[in-house]
Amino acid sequence: MQIQTLYATLSQTSYMNLSLIFKKMKHFPVSLFLIFLISCNQTATQNENTDSTTVVKPPPILERSEKINLSKDTFFYYRHKAFDTIEFGTHNDYRDNYYKLLTLDFKFGGQIDYYYGLYTFILKGIDNIQSHESAIDYLKDIADVIDKKHYSSQMINRKVSEGVSPLLLLDCKVLMTPDEFNPSSIPKDASTKYIYKRWTKKETIIEAGYTIDYSCKVDKEKSPKKISFERRYELYIEFESPYLRQMINKRNGTERNSDIEKESSKF
Repeated sequence: MQIQTLYATLSQTSYMNLSLIFKKMKHFPVSLFLIFLISCNQTATQNENTDSTTVVKPPPILERSEKINLSKDTFFYYRHKAFDTIEFGTHNDYRDNYYKLLTLDFKFGGQIDYYYGLYTFILKGIDNIQSHESAIDYLKDIADVIDKKHYSSQMINRKVSEGVSPLLLLDCKVLMTPDEFNPSSIPKDASTKYIYKRWTKKETIIEAGYTIDYSCKVDKEKSPKKISFERRYELYIEFESPYLRQMINKRNGTERNSDIEKESSKF
């Protein structure tokens, strides 16, 4: 009982009053031993408190390989670097941004979903490249750069005819009257897309190539007016997120089925 009384008293009393307590106790050696135990207990408690403050850390950030498997409800945690400061999944406005790769300059053009953010975009070259051979040389250099990061690639080396650009038609029509302008005068390879190489990974698809672009000029001094075309090879690097594309297609399909179901009640 005397030891229990001593422990209870020591637990509720400051160290400054310990000497007064011990004078009243008969078992002085036992008291010293209990002091040592209480002191060790308090030191251990302080160490535990100190450790608990230093050990607490924010939850670890998921690796990208784990993010790809998240459900659509947690897609906001998905951020994947595509090029330079451009990230898939963001709602940043990159419209007026320019980017450099090697000695080449590119302008951003892309699509941002209202919910899932940026999921596909294209970097369009603004350099004035006059020949197919020069364009291929540049594409080889670009491919060497991308190969350093993305190993899975496929040589495409194929041309795709996409028809005359509406913008080119408009430019020509503005310079000439409908009677003066013959759409068939536009070169047949206008707007042709040449796909050089493609890189495919789970989170990123990259395609590099060029498109053939023409600018039209009119010699007004001649009668009838004579139109001429200047060819330019416009390099492009196209990026897409298969993950976000899949999520968007799935959502669009669900919304479409829902709309069809609602509209069917009108018949």
